[in-house]
Amino acid sequence: MTHFDKILQFVKNWTLPIAILVGFNAYIIFHYGGFSPDAHVAVNAVVAVLQPVLIFIMLFLTFCNVAVSDLRLQKWHIWLLLIQIIVSSVFACIALYIGGDWKVFAEAAFCCFVCPTATAAGIITYKLGGSIPKCSTYVILSNLMAAIVIPLFVPLLNPAEQSTFLSMFLSLTSKMFPLLIGPLFLAWIVRYTMPKFHKWLLQQNDWAFYIWIVLLPLAIAIATKAFFHSDVTLITFIGIAVATLLSCIAQFWFGWKVGDFYDERVTAGQALGQKNTAYIIWVAYTFLAPINAIAGGLYCVFHNNLNSLQLYLKKRADKKNHLK
Repeated sequence: MTHFDKILQFVKNWTLPIAILVGFNAYIIFHYGGFSPDAHVAVNAVVAVLQPVLIFIMLFLTFCNVAVSDLRLQKWHIWLLLIQIIVSSVFACIALYIGGDWKVFAEAAFCCFVCPTATAAGIITYKLGGSIPKCSTYVILSNLMAAIVIPLFVPLLNPAEQSTFLSMFLSLTSKMFPLLIGPLFLAWIVRYTMPKFHKWLLQQNDWAFYIWIVLLPLAIAIATKAFFHSDVTLITFIGIAVATLLSCIAQFWFGWKVGDFYDERVTAGQALGQKNTAYIIWVAYTFLAPINAIAGGLYCVFHNNLNSLQLYLKKRADKKNHLK
């Protein structure tokens, strides 16, 4: 194993704490480093473009592994979509009719439930003994759902001055639909019209991971910026943390329970519970109150720790079975 391979393995093993440290410290250095206002404007402009571009590329590389023939709609897919749509809609409606910190908590829960499944969910699903194709199908379905549901509620939760609901809906749809669904169609175009290039892309196994280890610290830095610029009180932060933790636990639990009916406990649990946290942060910071980006950073911590626990328990169970 080369030194680069050792470093890469170390980063893979400790991605979450490294991302948190890098993202947090990068923002602190930039914020207190005495940079000029022009530098702040320039960096914000770059980040505003870079984050969605990285999300697009990561989704594209992931969808390159999914053929049309791999997609099979399952009954439990429909139940999970209904859970996401109904629960996120309930929290959005609650946020419309209450104010203060409770509105922030409800919006945080809305972001957590409406967010599409993480592109890496298939990998964790496989390691836990689930089905990659079925999980990948739900990744696509949840992205489609988010591209429709979010533009419906954001104009109501955060209306823009001198803009109608329809104009905001169309504006948001034009930004989100290409970002979430565009990578899928582009991946299929490449698969069926450029087979050699597609085969070469499939051989670049670590590219999506490299993009993720750039995207995750960037998302943490944005969440840190939201925290520092929000004047959030300790009570508000704790409330967001509780709302995010409960949303995380609830989605894994709903997924497990629905999956039990169809003998897909692992796959359904990961499909509903493991989220594209960089997307939560981008949506919250760009289209809602930036304070809700904190929920994305916290959800990243919660679901990764839960995944680590599941992998540990699976490894221990496999070891016991091997000894029998």
